[in-house]
Amino acid sequence: MVNIHTFSRNLDWNPHIHCIFTYGGYKKNDQWKELKSIPYPALKKSWQKCSLDIIANFAKINNNINLKNKISLCYRKYNDGFYVKSDKKLIIFLKLLNILDDISRVLQ
Repeated sequence: MVNIHTFSRNLDWNPHIHCIFTYGGYKKNDQWKELKSIPYPALKKSWQKCSLDIIANFAKINNNINLKNKISLCYRKYNDGFYVKSDKKLIIFLKLLNILDDISRVLQ
């Protein structure tokens, strides 16, 4: 689930997303595969590419050379991808819930 925000709480321009995703996914054989950790480097690069692809498409349609140059600058300036923040406390809490779920299954 993704929610796109363009402003911060104090109404400054601050484009960002809030994203909720599972801590794993189904493999081809319909078995659940749990993630050991969130791949932040890949997430940062993906967020950067998806965001800049949307802007690049707009720049192409409008033949906006200045915007194309700014996109190139973003890739050079942020070569590790765009900023990604996560709530570490929430991740620890979700892992704890998962452990408690496993324990409850063993005790049944």
